[in-house]
Amino acid sequence: MPRSSETLLPPTGAPPPPPGTAAAPPPRTSTPLPSRTAASPPSQAATALPPRTAASPSSRTAAAPPPRTSTSLPSRTAASPPSRAATALPPQAAASPPSRTATALPPRAAASPPSRTAAALPPRAAAAVRSAGGAGARPTGARPGGAPAARLPGTPPRPLVGAPTAPVPGTRPVPAPGPPNPPGVPPVDVLLRRYRHAGEPLACVPVTEGLLNRGFRLTTTRGTYFLKQHLDAATADRATVARQHRATQRLHALGLPVAPPLTDARGRTVAVVGGHCYALHPWVEGRHRDGGQLSTGGCRRLGTLLGQVHTALDRVMGAPGAAGADGAPGGTDADACASADPQDTFRAIDELIRLVRAHRPRDSFDVLAEHRLRERRRLLTQHAHHRPPAASGADWVHGDFHPLNLLYRGAEPAAIVDWDRLGLRPRAEEAVRAAAIFFVRPGGELALGKVRAYARAYRRATGADGAELAAAAHRVWWERLNDFWTLRWRYQLHDRRADAQFPAVSALAVWWTREYEAVREAFAG
Repeated sequence: MPRSSETLLPPTGAPPPPPGTAAAPPPRTSTPLPSRTAASPPSQAATALPPRTAASPSSRTAAAPPPRTSTSLPSRTAASPPSRAATALPPQAAASPPSRTATALPPRAAASPPSRTAAALPPRAAAAVRSAGGAGARPTGARPGGAPAARLPGTPPRPLVGAPTAPVPGTRPVPAPGPPNPPGVPPVDVLLRRYRHAGEPLACVPVTEGLLNRGFRLTTTRGTYFLKQHLDAATADRATVARQHRATQRLHALGLPVAPPLTDARGRTVAVVGGHCYALHPWVEGRHRDGGQLSTGGCRRLGTLLGQVHTALDRVMGAPGAAGADGAPGGTDADACASADPQDTFRAIDELIRLVRAHRPRDSFDVLAEHRLRERRRLLTQHAHHRPPAASGADWVHGDFHPLNLLYRGAEPAAIVDWDRLGLRPRAEEAVRAAAIFFVRPGGELALGKVRAYARAYRRATGADGAELAAAAHRVWWERLNDFWTLRWRYQLHDRRADAQFPAVSALAVWWTREYEAVREAFAG
């Protein structure tokens, strides 16, 4: 697949004129041009292109005018950098690492008119929706297998570490992030010596700015690999990483599309160097697809794939607590089975509102955040009696199944990556949670027709009935109603990398509450 990290931006200067014309352009060629043409650099045409064209750093046409135009313009224009499109791109596109594409608007979201959700907001709050990437900002783009990625709208992360305010029990807020750009490069020479046939290092380039771990495209004399550095405190110990590796090796043996790590000369998959765990994976070519890019048949294949993963995990990991099972430390994740207490959520809302109002300088994001927090408090007051009971059981799940952790080749899945959150949780909830990420539209609503096709295929693959999916949909709705992980990142951890996801996450919770019965039927019908 095309890698934006490998594409060089075109030079900012004008291209050289054809031989024989640069030194002395004929006066009659330049002077008859209308002043409007001379005064308007070619980049104005580039900025009017659709978002996909303007955002593509590989488009040299958008970045520079045709040579004939530049040579016939007066020297003042020819000497000017012709491509405002290249320099006016957001930092994500200009820098070109795959992970930065994840925070950019997909073309369909960028081209969509303001949603009714955003239009109903206060003026400054609606402006925050636009400035944060739109109400439906969804990560898209391609990246290598195993690379950590920026979090998608609605992705339920792990508990916070060292947060000023404890997360609401029963929700799945994010961990404390590492630095946005951890310094240094991995010790590739030391690592490659552990592998017999990996070759000598030629280049090691960061491929993502993931929220939890770090990934590198490692090129050697023998080929290209993906090198993953595990940094997330909750999952970066050697035993946990090794368990993830055993799971992917066994799933691969069953024919599922995964990318297990390579083994070193001693048969190990985890290398500990300088106190950090590393793993070397094959480089997987592919492209990410969200639900908007999937046909109805593709939605069915997605549901079938996740169902096959869940049933295969039961086989390769063993039943929880059974003899010989490859169990997780501590067994089932108790927080994953609990449901949020609205009283805890009310206290969290009060604290976040205090932090929002104290933030200076106050901007449109603050206005939107306060609006959504007060709105959520009203919704919780109305629906507190719908709090679900704790889940009765848990099974092995991927734990983070969303578009940026699934690579496609054409219409078929090529690899499920990033197994860091492999663990014991209610399996049907993962199916609902994944659908809420894959099939969310720009305005924060779900594409229920696609959800229905996906859910039916998942139920056929696992043998789950409609009641199990309906109960899971209710629990995930309640989780969304009590969850503010993107605001915790901004106001408690002072990290803004999740800001662009907040409009879609908050809009989905409101829409889901209003369309509760329709959503339930889509999963269970």
